[in-house]
Amino acid sequence: MNADDARVRRLIDGFCERLALDLSGLTVATEAGSGPFLYSSLAAALSGAARVIAVAPDSRYASHREIAVAVGARARAWGIAADRLSVVAARDDVPAGIDLFLNLGFLRPLDRALLARGSARAAVSYMCEAWEYRPGDLDLAYCRERGIPIAGVNENHGGFGVFDSCGQLAVKLLFEAGVEVAGCRIAVLGDDPFSVAIADALRANAAEPVRVRTGAELTASLLASLDALIVAAYSPATDLLADCTLSPAAIAALNPSLRIVPFAGSIDVDAFLSAGIHCHPAARLQPFRMARTLSHLGARPVIALHSMGLKVGELLCRQRDGVPVPPAFAGLVQPMSDLPG
Repeated sequence: MNADDARVRRLIDGFCERLALDLSGLTVATEAGSGPFLYSSLAAALSGAARVIAVAPDSRYASHREIAVAVGARARAWGIAADRLSVVAARDDVPAGIDLFLNLGFLRPLDRALLARGSARAAVSYMCEAWEYRPGDLDLAYCRERGIPIAGVNENHGGFGVFDSCGQLAVKLLFEAGVEVAGCRIAVLGDDPFSVAIADALRANAAEPVRVRTGAELTASLLASLDALIVAAYSPATDLLADCTLSPAAIAALNPSLRIVPFAGSIDVDAFLSAGIHCHPAARLQPFRMARTLSHLGARPVIALHSMGLKVGELLCRQRDGVPVPPAFAGLVQPMSDLPG
């Protein structure tokens, strides 16, 4: 265990209390990862789940054994009985009878083979906002066939401010890129809630944000005036700057000190690096992906999101038992029954 565990336990207890989280009688399938992603199974167990199965394969972050030992140590320290929390090495090891599936990385994709292990009241908590749905995360046809409800999380519900933390994450990436933020003119490319949250955070930090919705709006005069460009569009496009009329080389000639932060969505980072433009992070993203998760800020936003996602799952399972969603939590749940596909 590490020195941060006392704070993490306090965060889990506080979030569970605010959410009145009660997973009693439910069997939960989740993941166990490194850093802040270690704790979702522990939060579920502390909230009364009858049984928790955490999938923790070997990964570039940690081995299965390392994660299993870390989870086990905390479970013992926090009074969680060994028979209530199991850490398994693969999705194939998830047993039948799961009531709640969490849409987290090591459990994905939630395909037919996995979802078939659901109980009669099985539900899926999507673990992010409904509009962030990514094709391929789960088998929608099977969910509809089985009547398995799916719902996303209103990440700012009840003052939790998880989604607003995306703005803080963008500010941190700017600092890492060498941009002072305060007093800087920063374009934010995007037309979804990411760009709104980022622009709000920049404004709150005394920057001058400029919202642009497409690459075509990045004119020569605008680009020449910028300290930084944040690309933040949760989009299927393979190059969000393909419609910009200026090439990376032309942009570099106009503004060689420009910093580009690929926050979310895909751009041709290699072309900008070749042109001499600093990009941070310096890696091309896939569509529908963020360069850094909220764990880059620390444990709080991740544990808050996981706690809220567990509450959404609890409410979905209780609904299947005939218990309506309490009015206090109606705004937390984002139903996803009308997803395309």
